[in-house]
Amino acid sequence: MGNFDLDRFIKAQKRDYNTAFFEIREGRKQTHWIWYIFPQIKGLGQSEIAKYYSIQSIDEAKAYLDNEYLYNNLIDICNELLKLRSNNILDIMGYPDNLKLCSSMTLFYLTTSKETVFKKVLDKFYDGKLDESTIRLCNNAIIKNRKSCNGIIGFAIGDALGVPAEFRTREELNLNPITDMIGYGTYNVPAGTWSDDTSMTLATIDSIIDTKAINPNDMANKFLDWFRNCNYTATGEVFDIGRTTLQSLAKFELNLDNASNCGETNEYSNGNGSLMRILPIAYYIYYKNITDEQEIYTLVKQVSSITHAHEVSILGCYIYVRFALELLVGKDKFEAYKNIQKLDYSMFSNETINRYTRILCDNIQNINENSISSSGYVVSTLEATMWLFFNSADYNTTILKAVNLGEDTDTVTACTGGLLGIYYGIESINDIWKQNLKKYDYIIHLCDKFDKIIEI
Repeated sequence: MGNFDLDRFIKAQKRDYNTAFFEIREGRKQTHWIWYIFPQIKGLGQSEIAKYYSIQSIDEAKAYLDNEYLYNNLIDICNELLKLRSNNILDIMGYPDNLKLCSSMTLFYLTTSKETVFKKVLDKFYDGKLDESTIRLCNNAIIKNRKSCNGIIGFAIGDALGVPAEFRTREELNLNPITDMIGYGTYNVPAGTWSDDTSMTLATIDSIIDTKAINPNDMANKFLDWFRNCNYTATGEVFDIGRTTLQSLAKFELNLDNASNCGETNEYSNGNGSLMRILPIAYYIYYKNITDEQEIYTLVKQVSSITHAHEVSILGCYIYVRFALELLVGKDKFEAYKNIQKLDYSMFSNETINRYTRILCDNIQNINENSISSSGYVVSTLEATMWLFFNSADYNTTILKAVNLGEDTDTVTACTGGLLGIYYGIESINDIWKQNLKKYDYIIHLCDKFDKIIEI
């Protein structure tokens, strides 16, 4: 992990920690100690003292928590905050230290998923919302948050959480919500089992590994290997495949055409079957540093069109990929959203663009939940995914919210999980879910291989 100069914190806390603890216990911060009692990630504070006591990286934050003295002090003062009756953090900390506390709790929450006190502070005083600037800076601080395992594991866990609840209504789930990774349910499969969404995503990754390129024919052959031979499955069985995907793969298998010409083009073939497997294309474009919009569009169109060739499906995939790219280069989610809305979509018809008005012209975050559909229609799936993401505070609570929207739970939750995984990182995901995910090590290994291949 490296050597870090933690003495600056230790010396300052030996001088002032007791004072800070007493002031918190009394319910009001009075003196100046915020920088070294609740440190922030580098890049937020501009004063010399803020810079001196800033945490330089996630690795230094881990080292901070590994130091017994600093860790115990931080946990103790956080627990003292939680004992207070008031949840008005402005009254307790004053301005702008109320904001600094939020950024500090966000930093340490992102650093470790084992210690729950940081999330409890965020829940009590900030309604569970994390500091967006800290998230962005943490993502910029460590390149590993760009690694594909973040998004792909986030995607697969979302898929596995959604599988048991697929086709259940929102009303049913409101009465009996999903609160953890469970098994059986709709498909009678064990907990941690993912569906065709993850299988086809892994097949896409494996194709890029083998061909070192975007090769639709190879991808289609690997999709057939999944469907015919149960490769890329969680438990050695295929238990779900969409009608449009099945028809398109049958057409390809009969050698009637090249794979990118096999996708269904009629209006009734705009399910989410290509959106659910498009995330690896965002990573490919990111690693290859492809910035030409026409090239990005062409790649997305080729991959979507293996099964879903109607431009409504292609546009849904294009928006998702372009948004994922914004997150991968370190943009905060609201800046990323503004950039998506500014893009040129002239390669699509006005009729198709209008299908996505609530994303591209309105503010999807502000849409009432009752107006958010979580059906298998590609537009609805993307709307639900974006609505969930923009109303997120972390991975774990948001992904459960996605499941409990009901209907096409595996795909909505998987697509949401992919974005959340990119944004919050794999370390923010519930450790038990990662342990219970089928073939977790296999997925990690495949992602590592994928990263090495496309970074070349």
